[in-house]
Amino acid sequence: MYDYQHDSRDGGSNISPFYNDIPLGRLGGACGPSHERPRWQQVGLVLLGVLQLGLLAAALVDIRRRPAEQINGNKWLWTGVSFINFVGPIAYFLFGRKR
Repeated sequence: MYDYQHDSRDGGSNISPFYNDIPLGRLGGACGPSHERPRWQQVGLVLLGVLQLGLLAAALVDIRRRPAEQINGNKWLWTGVSFINFVGPIAYFLFGRKR
C-alpha cells in the first residue's frame, strides 16, 4: 500500500490530493452513516438491492436448470458473470441464452 503522506521523493511533504476535499461522516464513510441519508434514498437503496438480488437469483436458477446446449458459452462463465452487479444477469438474459 502506498503511503501518500510520507512520500520520500519530496521529503515527505506530499499530502495526498485525493482525500483532502472529501467530506467524511461521523463513522468515516464518504457518504456518512446511513441514518443521515434522506428516507427516499434509504428506500431506493433497499429496492435496488432487492432488484439486484432478484436478478442474480433468477439468472443463477436459469443457468442451473437450463441444459448446456441451450446456453451460449460455458455455464461456469455465465455463473461468474452473473455476479457482476446488474450488468451480469442482464447480459446473461440478453446474450447467454439461445433462442
